[in-house]
Amino acid sequence: MKVGYDITLLQQQMTGVAEYEYNLLTEMSSLCECHCYMGKYASDQANKEYLDRLKCRTAGWHAFPYGRIWKNIVLPASVRLSGIDVFHCVSGDIPQSVGRRVVYTIHDLAPFRVPHEYPEVDTEELRLTLLRAINTADQVIADSASTKTDISEFLDVDGGKVTVVPLGVSKAFTTPAKDSAEPPLNPLIAGPYILTSGAHHRRKN
Repeated sequence: MKVGYDITLLQQQMTGVAEYEYNLLTEMSSLCECHCYMGKYASDQANKEYLDRLKCRTAGWHAFPYGRIWKNIVLPASVRLSGIDVFHCVSGDIPQSVGRRVVYTIHDLAPFRVPHEYPEVDTEELRLTLLRAINTADQVIADSASTKTDISEFLDVDGGKVTVVPLGVSKAFTTPAKDSAEPPLNPLIAGPYILTSGAHHRRKN
């Protein structure tokens, strides 16, 4: 199977969605033939480390100057010509007329769940983007059952089109720790402790 991805987001800083796409591509490239499509920004904005790694793992690499022509004309045409079976879109708009089956991933609907954290105009724009994508996609993936519930509640979408696929666990977390008699470097973590992840955004705590 040949699967295509729009990796334009990976040129920017590694946000949560970009990190998801990078790790997804890393794993998928060992299972099928992956093709990457990129609306190229200026070279000084590119995240070269990640892009160079992906070039080694993917079968097709299609880079074009970023802009409306790329998004609306060049990207759909490239998808059709490259002969992929499925186009997987992990964020943003789905390009129109790709002529292939489309899978769309929705990670969360935070702007609807905590609207006071986002400008109202941005939330409405996101609503329209998501509705277009859901109507265009053949299948929608949600990261969690909670996200699937939010899709039905806030977007009034039939849950039958949405499949829950929980996020995976990196191999870095499956390697057993080596036993060591050496004391920990930091005495503050010698005893029982609680590890929590969060951010300065209230919605992520």
